[in-house]
Amino acid sequence: MQQRFLTRTRVPPMPIRRRPVVLIILALLAVLGSIAAPALAQTKTLEWQRLDTDITVQINGDLDIVETNVIHFTSGTFSFGYRDIDRDRIESIENVRVTDETGQPLRVEVTSDSDVVRIKYFFPLASREVRTFKLYYTVRGALRYYEGGDQVYWAGVYADRNGFPVQAARITVQLPEGVTAQLVDVYGPPARVTGEGESLVVAEAVEPIPSGQELEIRVQFPHGIVQGQPAAWQAEFDRQRAFEETAKPVLNVLLLLVSLLLLFGGPALAVVLWYVKGRDPHVGLIADYLSEPPADISAALAGTLVDERADLRDVIATLVDLARRGVLIMEEQGKLNQAGLLTNRDWLFARGPQFGSPLAPHEQKLIEALQLTQKESIALSSMRNRFYVHLPAITDALYGQLVAQGYYQRRPDHVRGAYTALATVLMVATFFLCSVGGVFLFEVSDAGFLLPIGLGVTALAFYLVAAQMPVRTRKGAEAKMRLEAFKRYLQNIEKYTDLSTAAEQFEKYLPYAIAFGIDRSWVSKFAAVDAPAPTWYVPYGRPRSVGPRTAASPAAGGSPLSDVGGAASASGGLSGLDRGLSQGLAGMNAGLTSMFSSAASIFASAPASSSSGSRGGSTGWSGGGSFRGGSSGRGGGGFG
Repeated sequence: MQQRFLTRTRVPPMPIRRRPVVLIILALLAVLGSIAAPALAQTKTLEWQRLDTDITVQINGDLDIVETNVIHFTSGTFSFGYRDIDRDRIESIENVRVTDETGQPLRVEVTSDSDVVRIKYFFPLASREVRTFKLYYTVRGALRYYEGGDQVYWAGVYADRNGFPVQAARITVQLPEGVTAQLVDVYGPPARVTGEGESLVVAEAVEPIPSGQELEIRVQFPHGIVQGQPAAWQAEFDRQRAFEETAKPVLNVLLLLVSLLLLFGGPALAVVLWYVKGRDPHVGLIADYLSEPPADISAALAGTLVDERADLRDVIATLVDLARRGVLIMEEQGKLNQAGLLTNRDWLFARGPQFGSPLAPHEQKLIEALQLTQKESIALSSMRNRFYVHLPAITDALYGQLVAQGYYQRRPDHVRGAYTALATVLMVATFFLCSVGGVFLFEVSDAGFLLPIGLGVTALAFYLVAAQMPVRTRKGAEAKMRLEAFKRYLQNIEKYTDLSTAAEQFEKYLPYAIAFGIDRSWVSKFAAVDAPAPTWYVPYGRPRSVGPRTAASPAAGGSPLSDVGGAASASGGLSGLDRGLSQGLAGMNAGLTSMFSSAASIFASAPASSSSGSRGGSTGWSGGGSFRGGSSGRGGGGFG
């Protein structure tokens, strides 16, 4: 005989450079394996050929149940099955056992939590074959007791079956000897029902039952024959069923109507209120432009009347107007360093030659806030984190003048605040209904989710319309039109006059430019023609010498407060003045620009802790409602 010898050949080690390639290939194979594993697991399939449930009513009220499952395992390998039974409409499950098609008992594990009792049974590996499993168990507390008749109400075919339909199903209910069924109903897929008026009731499904669908049977028989008393869950269940059959349909309609009314009627009401109560009288276009403001309206009052908000911009406009009229003087202070540069810059506000002249209420409040009624002068830096407490009094005075002089019937901030408060209440109610009250709403009505939506839309509509609700009188509307014409003149002054011959208008109308928010362009235009520096501002090192002023506008006016702290930094606001001046108003000391910026910051500053501002249709059921979905025995089952 010829022998073959196998020789072991030494394989040289793999070159180092190839190892990463192999590692990458192995990693890819691992990833592909992890992807393929679920796919292989999903190849387990079965056919639920039959699911029969036989229910025997015992004289003590217990239900003895036998579930017969005929399963064709079509692919994959199976080793166990399970049955989940909801605990909400039973008291307990006892005497559990499971057998196979030969009658041999199988190992069973019964577990339970607050929601479900699980019966899990194990059998020898099954693949591509038909097996039959019978589950035996006793249910306590599932029978329902009513004066008009006791009831068996059970889901013989449960809904959750892992996606597998049941091809055939039968439910039987065996009543105690001598007891006959008064009423029978089957809920779910079509079924043939026999046995009404007899002791044995049979319901046979006439077509396959898809996964996710139940087949429920309900049998009523005379009360008093079977012993026992209603389980604890029955009273609450009956109350809920009565509510769902009687009150809930009415609440569905009512909540639907209320929600639709809020969803569409709320915004419509807001628009109607604006149309009727929130529009100024129509006065038409007064003029394309006016070269001077109305004689009785100061800069601050003009700014607040135009935009309906008394804010920090109007306060600064008042400060400049008082200085222009000689009521106060702004004097720059500081120290020169060795390089001759001014450091520790500050400003002194002092009484001017016209101090003591008649002032409007908001001007008087500003003088008091600057403490010039008590002191000859005060440093701007000393008002940091202190001046802000006086802002409400100044803005209140502006609002009060709007009403007192007949520009408004009601303070615009109060009108705006009332509508904003209403919108806030509605929004709070919306959040409450979405959180705390949401569960209750969804329980009492299927349309409950629409109510917070409608309420929220209405709240949003009133938030949007609140800013438009302050309405001017005819006098106020005409004054606004005149001021807007004057604003157009200031915005386009180079079109109407020669700036080189109108340089005196710079100082005269600077407060209005600040109040209108066009100060940056105003300053830059006059800087180009070398307008004179204001005489009410005393730069560092220059002796104080300010002559008397004669052009003093009577004080008036104001408008609603919006954002006192942020107005100065808005586009076109006081920071715009700072940038415009720093770009070079000829002859203007750079300290003036710093003073405006510092005043805006200090006036609005506040301490960190402070804040502002089936057959179905049967009748005669003794209790528990008259429609599907209320059975005991609901749950699921499957194999793995």
